[in-house]
Amino acid sequence: MIERFAIVGIVLASLAATACAPDENEAVDYISRFGGPERRWTPRLGLPVKPQKRPAMLIYEVSRFPDAVATEEQRMAAEAFREASMLAAVQNGWYDFEVAARSGYQLMFSDDAHYVNEEYVFDDVVLDPTRPEFLMYYRTSRGMSLVGFMFYVADPSHRGEQLGGPLTTWHFHVWSRPQCLLSGLLAVDVPNLAGECARGEPSVRSPEMLHVWLVDHPEGPFATRMRIAPEVLERLITARGF
Repeated sequence: MIERFAIVGIVLASLAATACAPDENEAVDYISRFGGPERRWTPRLGLPVKPQKRPAMLIYEVSRFPDAVATEEQRMAAEAFREASMLAAVQNGWYDFEVAARSGYQLMFSDDAHYVNEEYVFDDVVLDPTRPEFLMYYRTSRGMSLVGFMFYVADPSHRGEQLGGPLTTWHFHVWSRPQCLLSGLLAVDVPNLAGECARGEPSVRSPEMLHVWLVDHPEGPFATRMRIAPEVLERLITARGF
């Protein structure tokens, strides 16, 4: 198992240069509001900064590879990264919910599936399968089942590196009501009636994030959508065998 993990790490390192986003000076970000029947990419001319009126929250996907087909190198990098995440979950015992809790993962504010490790959120390390900022757990007939990781950028102004090109699409949230974010990254509360935060600063926009699913999500291993029908989820967990 350890040797296999090392091999995956070598593959990731060797593919990063060819599978990541284009040159920063030439790259153009495209954005698509999530939730419609299909993605509609438009050039991003700035970040949404105004709170939404309706709905209470919007999700935007971001990519530098709009409507592109992944190259073989990008596909290999995406597969290697997901496999590295799976191996890290096994090595660290995170499939055991109690082990994850003892490792520093606690339920995120105003959430029921994302368990955050604050140390990893603020360590400036990005896309390290051994240090995922979030573990995602769903309650199933087997108890609390680990279904995926979620990775954050290191700074709210940063773009997420697309190791797998168009396969690894990042996203962010825009809220109707500000939330209190620590360093513009982690939501920990909502402002009081005066609009002030006891911890953090008010913001209506989250940083960018990337899901890596450890079950066979119907929309793919890096799907943005959180909801999986309960009967489908039970089938996926049963197929995994643990």
